[in-house]
Amino acid sequence: MQQRYIFFDMGGTIDTHTYDRDCGVQATQRIRELLVSVGIEIPMNDDDLYDLVTRGQTEYREWREQTYIELPPERVWAQFILKSQDLRPDQLGAIAEQLAYIVDTQYYRRILRPEVPRVLEKLKARGFGLGIISNIQSKRQVPDDLERYGIKELFDPVVLSCEHGRRKPDPTIFHYAARLAGVPTSSCVHVGDRISRDILGAKRAGFALAVQIRHDFTESDEPNEPKPDAVIDNMKELPSLLKERTTARIGNHTTTCRSDAIRAFLFDAADTLYYRPDPGRRFRDFLLHLGLEDHLPDPGDLRTLQEEAQYGKISIEEYRIAVLSLHGVQNPEDLAQGLEVLGEENRDIRFFSGVTETLRHLKNTGYLLGIVTNTAVPLHEKLLWFESADIGSVWDCLISSKEVGFRKPEKEIYEAALEQLGVEPGQAVFVGHEAAELEGAKKTGLYTVAFNYEEGVDADVYIHKIDELLHCTSALRP
Repeated sequence: MQQRYIFFDMGGTIDTHTYDRDCGVQATQRIRELLVSVGIEIPMNDDDLYDLVTRGQTEYREWREQTYIELPPERVWAQFILKSQDLRPDQLGAIAEQLAYIVDTQYYRRILRPEVPRVLEKLKARGFGLGIISNIQSKRQVPDDLERYGIKELFDPVVLSCEHGRRKPDPTIFHYAARLAGVPTSSCVHVGDRISRDILGAKRAGFALAVQIRHDFTESDEPNEPKPDAVIDNMKELPSLLKERTTARIGNHTTTCRSDAIRAFLFDAADTLYYRPDPGRRFRDFLLHLGLEDHLPDPGDLRTLQEEAQYGKISIEEYRIAVLSLHGVQNPEDLAQGLEVLGEENRDIRFFSGVTETLRHLKNTGYLLGIVTNTAVPLHEKLLWFESADIGSVWDCLISSKEVGFRKPEKEIYEAALEQLGVEPGQAVFVGHEAAELEGAKKTGLYTVAFNYEEGVDADVYIHKIDELLHCTSALRP
């Protein structure tokens, strides 16, 4: 039976926390010393400096709640807390983590929920894997507190927003945690205190259960946010709740299927689930407007750039700037406009007819669903596209070349999906349109289905409408 995983929020869940102004003001003296050590002097007393820090933190909090981006500490302090000082982020590089650590550990009073260690040991003994998903600025605070509480060794993985770059409720941080744990998202539970972050994010990621543990923190959740699957007041309630609620919902794929049965469908994304109605038109018009329509770069250079972006060696913005430069775009204003054009063109997608209904039917039937995509686009952007088609939460794994460092048709990218889903190659189907990608899947041992396919494709089954998937599994079984 596949191992089940429980991910916990940290602040408000594993431990409780409250603001502590007196402790924060005292700690602000250490903040002043650190700033002076890099030549930054703030002419105000400790109380006023504390207020300056907390105002900046509040401004940053409001910004990140809108963007779901977690900035590195040096940018938080340069752009929000000390913005009046006209600093460069690199001025704070040597002390930024220390500054974040002081705020995260001294501006709050954190106390371990006393029942937590015993409950965690009980869950571990029952075969659950345990992990942490925490929104936090300091890389040290969560590991240090887990060590201080004597429970650090129980958790693997520990996923922090300051390292991942995205914050709950962005579903990508939940998907990332599940991939590190090596389990489908539908085999995961998340326990947290905030509906707006923990419950919403877990549901968007397709976790099996989203459990709220009450915590009397001052911030309130919005009334239109999703309801948790269960609410507890004490962590002691969790083991019995999981016994009641997860028997049928977690791990059911592995207990009822024959070893030779199809258990998972893996999909290419572009031109398989969605398409772009007129790819390249906006960019061609943009180049025509600049008189650069005849400035044609070497196709090999473009392919090299695409591969670097899809392998995660350069960012999507660096890739697009390089593409614009290869086409002769040099003026800063033209480059900025070109970035907008390429972004708009990339987002202009249409889903093939029947995709939503087919995927939801497969999911409800009990199949595991995954994406295996060669892409330079960050996963949080692609998930927004899927959410627009009401299929954001159906995915048990999201395997992106940008994140794993392999591209189709390399077998490692298919194997990454199989490993997370816990299935053998002969229990999975790859649905795609390109000959090389289908060949790579077949060499890895997967069954193949060609849809919207190019000439010369070799596959086990060919379909012309996506809903034909619902009737093709019998043709794929041995």
